[in-house]
Amino acid sequence: MARYPTGSSYSFGPGGMTPAVKILIITNVVLFLLNLIVGDVMTLRLGVSPQALNATLFYEDKTIRARVTVAQRKGYSTTYPIAAGSCGPGLTTAGAGTTESVGCDSPLINDFVFSKGTTNVDASLNINLTRNVSITFEGLNLTNQLTNRYAYDGQEATTLYGSSGRVYRAGARVTF
Repeated sequence: MARYPTGSSYSFGPGGMTPAVKILIITNVVLFLLNLIVGDVMTLRLGVSPQALNATLFYEDKTIRARVTVAQRKGYSTTYPIAAGSCGPGLTTAGAGTTESVGCDSPLINDFVFSKGTTNVDASLNINLTRNVSITFEGLNLTNQLTNRYAYDGQEATTLYGSSGRVYRAGARVTF
């Protein structure tokens, strides 16, 4: 099996950075920069934020492992159309060529359901007390971020408003 050259000044994992990893990193940087420059012009995709940022800080030595992660995303569209009815918005003409207009019982509602932007912070701490005993502390949703979805751009009729709340966990591990 052929090995990748390890003469690179980069270090990633147990060996040198492979060409596939380099391509992945370069692709993600280019997409991130494109999104910053022309984010609002890019095609609307349901469930995908036009801008998102994730960052994690790590610290690790023989005794302590710590992590703090921040995930931020701008608001995004979740559903389109709100209702796919049997007729278009507004009134329809009844009968063959008559001028009488009637309402529609199941109109198309030509608008989106949106989700507001969110910022979540998670953290964990692992402490090795001995070679065989460690304790772990973890906090999820430390900002107590709400889920806030609404319909009708500009009028904001709330469709979902809630939170899982902050979640705290503690644990111990003993190995034999």
